[in-house]
Amino acid sequence: MTKLTLVTGLWNIKRDELSEGWSRSFQHYLDKFEQLLKVDNPMIIFGDEELESFVNERRNSENTLFVTRSQEWFKNEFYDKIQNIRTSPDWYNLSGWLSSSTQAKLEMYNPLVMSKVFLLNDAKILDPFNSELMFWIDAGLTNTVHPGYFTHDKVLEKLPNYVSKFSFICFPYESAGEIHGFEFNKLNSIAGGRVNKVARGGFFGGPKKIISEINSIYYGLLKTTLEEGYMGTEESIFSIMAHLEPHLYRRFALDDNGLIVKFVQALLDDQVQLENNSKRAHVLP
Repeated sequence: MTKLTLVTGLWNIKRDELSEGWSRSFQHYLDKFEQLLKVDNPMIIFGDEELESFVNERRNSENTLFVTRSQEWFKNEFYDKIQNIRTSPDWYNLSGWLSSSTQAKLEMYNPLVMSKVFLLNDAKILDPFNSELMFWIDAGLTNTVHPGYFTHDKVLEKLPNYVSKFSFICFPYESAGEIHGFEFNKLNSIAGGRVNKVARGGFFGGPKKIISEINSIYYGLLKTTLEEGYMGTEESIFSIMAHLEPHLYRRFALDDNGLIVKFVQALLDDQVQLENNSKRAHVLP
């Protein structure tokens, strides 16, 4: 059986302090994370010291690697650029929703989500499980995907049947102004055409051997765009990557609402849809 390792991380970035509609308690994330920790797959988990005991009480050490990583680690070369952009009226006034969003209001939100690929690459380097596939999975994914898919139906056992390249799951998206805060015309210019599908950041990955190459591509795009004053989230960069060089990636289809549960259900039903370069999709054998 192909060895699939899940990579994740969790930090308290004070989302409970946001206004209604954006606010979630850290306990909510812990509850969802606890559900995720019940999967059988090996896991590499990043978090601060306080999270380690929470994980150790719920996971077997034989299939778990916990890596202590404080929020200070995310104050890297991109941190100041992110803060300068998120506090600029030119950026947060791009759209009515943006000024009250997690991206704008939380100092550590974008530094964390924009580091998922770097964490995945670190996991590849540290991997003690002889993994063939490695996927990032958000710690709170069971907020929108029932944990039974992973623990009872064991849909992840089917994933290797569909993954031969680095893989994103994408949903149709039409925008005239911005994608997650990234100015739309500039995003299209970098991508080499009109971007009409957004790649999700909650679940992505592929063969371990190509993760470093993907990490390098992602790093270059993130560095260039932030230096030029453009910022969305990790999903904006993923969307550029998937459109710029589609031959490097597999893109799986979601509905317009972007909910990842569509992909998980498709795994269960063996009806996974692969996006092609047109607006259509076809079902993989």
